[in-house]
Amino acid sequence: MNQHDPQDMEHDAVWQLVDQARPPGAGPTFVSNVMREIRLAGDAPGPWWKRLLAPVPLTAGALAAAAAVAIMVSVNMGSAPDSPLTDAGADAALADLASDLDKELLITAAENPDLFSDAELLAMLY
Repeated sequence: MNQHDPQDMEHDAVWQLVDQARPPGAGPTFVSNVMREIRLAGDAPGPWWKRLLAPVPLTAGALAAAAAVAIMVSVNMGSAPDSPLTDAGADAALADLASDLDKELLITAAENPDLFSDAELLAMLY
């Protein structure tokens, strides 16, 4: 490693610049700037969860929930009672769905019988 003579260090240009530099100090508007930042920090909003639990959002949320419940109750009261025809249509659609499922299972079993056990294959056929 290259060692320098202490005499050379005293005459180094960097140390001369450091000696000429003035010490840091507060500017003329330092106090007013700090006081302004303190005032502005006091006006900053709090965390989101504190704002969420404030009385105004809670009241608004409760009113919205009450309105939603009232709308749902009024819609359900105004609808006609279920007729037997509607239930028959649903039963027919459900029977068609079950039939389609059985057909798809049989097709899948025919294409790849390794997917099902012997008991499952017998249950599908009989």
